[in-house]
Amino acid sequence: MFLFQGNNGTVLYTGDFRLAQGEAARMELLHSGGRVKDIQSVYLDTTFCDPRFYQIPSREECLRGVLELVRSWITRSPYHVVWL
Repeated sequence: MFLFQGNNGTVLYTGDFRLAQGEAARMELLHSGGRVKDIQSVYLDTTFCDPRFYQIPSREECLRGVLELVRSWITRSPYHVVWL
């Protein structure tokens, strides 16, 4: 996510980002003076706003999938590498 603050207000761009319940409360940059900042504009990424994607895997499920994919790749040979 990106939070832009300027003379014309505050804009939140979500990107392809999802929050689990309670995560927003822990994001300090979204708060000021003990309350949520006023946000004038929100740009939502709606890539998955489609009935085919009602079941989106959790972050933990995605992480497990990525780890499995990386493990299967790097065990093929010393020449199969992953750069992060």
